[in-house]
Amino acid sequence: MLFLATCGLANTHAVNFYVIPVALGNIIEIKLPLFIVMFISIFIGLMFGCIIEFNRGSYYRRLVKEDKKIIKDLSNKLYVLKKRTKSEEDDILALLD
Repeated sequence: MLFLATCGLANTHAVNFYVIPVALGNIIEIKLPLFIVMFISIFIGLMFGCIIEFNRGSYYRRLVKEDKKIIKDLSNKLYVLKKRTKSEEDDILALLD
């Protein structure tokens, strides 16, 4: 927090902020203090980075979801097979007695 305050106090002079570059025709020009332009740029960059990372991770989340479904199906099949084999073992043990 102290860093932000120091940065804000050190960069208080006004700069011209163009929404559209001058080469394309400076339609909108705003005079803002430099620290506001810097903080807005950092914030926008962080938001774009978070969105891109979230979209990149969606592939892996989908793979994990599919794998969990396969694991659940296989564990259910294993449970059924174990239950089926236990009943056969009980019958064999009953015949031996």
